[in-house]
Amino acid sequence: MQPILLNPGPVNVSPRVQQALLRGDLCHREAEFSDLLDALRTKLLSAFAPQDYTSVVLGGSGTSAVEAMVSSALPQGKKLLVINNGVYGERMLRMATAHRIPSVELRSDWTEPPDLDQIGARFDLTRERVRQIKEKALHRLRHPSRCDQLRTYSRA
Repeated sequence: MQPILLNPGPVNVSPRVQQALLRGDLCHREAEFSDLLDALRTKLLSAFAPQDYTSVVLGGSGTSAVEAMVSSALPQGKKLLVINNGVYGERMLRMATAHRIPSVELRSDWTEPPDLDQIGARFDLTRERVRQIKEKALHRLRHPSRCDQLRTYSRA
């Protein structure tokens, strides 16, 4: 039986990914790399973004991905809601502070789900409105067209 990593950080990868890693290095200055990067960007945009967006592929850790999101995804004048239930929430708050992004922190124990009433109170929304927003976001993520795009993306 193959050992399984259960910590955040280095992740388990599929046998397909393990095989791809055996093929050797790919020089970032070669046409093959540019073609691969263009194909990746195209797939990312088709899966996640409207037509008037572009994608930038960044290499780095999971923390660098979170910082890229925290520092670039929020429209000017909006606040970032950080559900702080441990190390990652604390890290997101430090990132927001470093980038001078206004944030609202909701603290909870790492074993507790976010409290919809607490979120509503912070943003002057009813519990029902918070629930609707949550459901709309989950519906978009689970929509069959999105799932098909993600499946296609993950197979290629």
